[in-house]
Amino acid sequence: MLLHLAASSARSRLWISYPRMDLGQGRARGPSFYALDVLRAITGDIPELRTLQQRAVETSQSQIGWPAPRNPIVAIDDAEYDLAIISAVLRKPSEEVSGAGQYLIETSAPLARSLRARWARWEKSWSPSDGVHVQTADPALPILNRHRLTSRPYSATALQHFAICPYRFALRSIYRLQPRDEISALERMDPLTRGSLFHAVKFRLLSRLSSMNMLPISKANHARAVEIADEVLDEIQEIYREELNPAIPRVWESEVEELRWDLRGWIRQGVLAPDNGQWTPAWFELAFGLPSSPDQDSRSSPIPATLPHGIQLRGAIDMIEEKSGHIRITDHKTGRVLAEPLQFIGKGEVLQPLLYAQAAEVLLGKTADQSRLFYCTETGGYRILEVPINDQSRDAIKQALNLVDLSIAAGFLPAAPRKSACQYCDYHSVCGPYEELRVRRKPAGNLAAVHALREIK
Repeated sequence: MLLHLAASSARSRLWISYPRMDLGQGRARGPSFYALDVLRAITGDIPELRTLQQRAVETSQSQIGWPAPRNPIVAIDDAEYDLAIISAVLRKPSEEVSGAGQYLIETSAPLARSLRARWARWEKSWSPSDGVHVQTADPALPILNRHRLTSRPYSATALQHFAICPYRFALRSIYRLQPRDEISALERMDPLTRGSLFHAVKFRLLSRLSSMNMLPISKANHARAVEIADEVLDEIQEIYREELNPAIPRVWESEVEELRWDLRGWIRQGVLAPDNGQWTPAWFELAFGLPSSPDQDSRSSPIPATLPHGIQLRGAIDMIEEKSGHIRITDHKTGRVLAEPLQFIGKGEVLQPLLYAQAAEVLLGKTADQSRLFYCTETGGYRILEVPINDQSRDAIKQALNLVDLSIAAGFLPAAPRKSACQYCDYHSVCGPYEELRVRRKPAGNLAAVHALREIK
């Protein structure tokens, strides 16, 4: 029916096309049977498949790696026409093609701006096209200064994006640019949903155990704690099931059972660890600078925490334990463990342990002895990465925050990704490809702050 509607809508000419090559596998693709129906309607005969394929090759003149024909006259839309023109230009000497693309500049003002910006990004000097690059006399600089770390609160996650790519930090935390939400059927539990569900279960479980005077969990009450954990998981996953309406119930149930296994492993490996005997969980999901929520500790504060040197931080600490007036901070992770050893801030990409330790000290008035990342699932191997709280670690986090703040004050937040950062970036469509290659052409001295941050392990 759709083919008939499309064919009947043509006024003077009808173009029929199909992808002849599977570029992912590097092999030819066969045409749809609809293509045979079209030729039967035109000629009255059904052609041989080989004849159809040969005709397609001769007509389209398409090229692998270039989605347009060699001859612009047979292009089926504006984009193919432009690409066909450019393809011909690239095959000729530069002196013969001067001005061949001028029509692109004159046809579309947005395209003209885009082309000039792309050209500037490949130049060997830094420019405003490389991200945020504000000169001293620019009136935008005072506006940017309103986003310094002492002027407004940031989350630890937002600050971690700076070391990955300063421009990603700017787009996410200053411009507040976010990918568009798209509604789709939930077939598998994505990492974000899995992490959210696990944290909700953990908070309800610890809160319930605390109200029953069952913390810390010991060998004596371990079996009962596991029973309560199963009950809490069943309650929370049912709420999520109603909200998300998973497309395949059996898949959802299987993944919930995997989460149940992880939950029991978290209790066994983390809470019952030998060094946990004297640490008592006392605060769960202690939030600061966030809107009130039922899944927060009742002692949470809507006011951001002001850290030493005036830095403002917002967030929620998964668990704080207490021992003899001292505290230990734990941030639970449901993904894979870090690939490289963590000493203090993981090259600027792991700021949560030290930032949360400072925030807890400010909020509770107690001294933090240790901060941990607990990879509390089988995927993470139930690994615990410990970060000591001492003068050396405090100097490391202070230096990291100063480097971020000075870059904002200088008005220089370029697209300078670390290796492989673009592969899973939400803003790839904003920057385009080849950012890692392009940034190598620029003067490295301007990136001194970024490189210094990435040197702090």
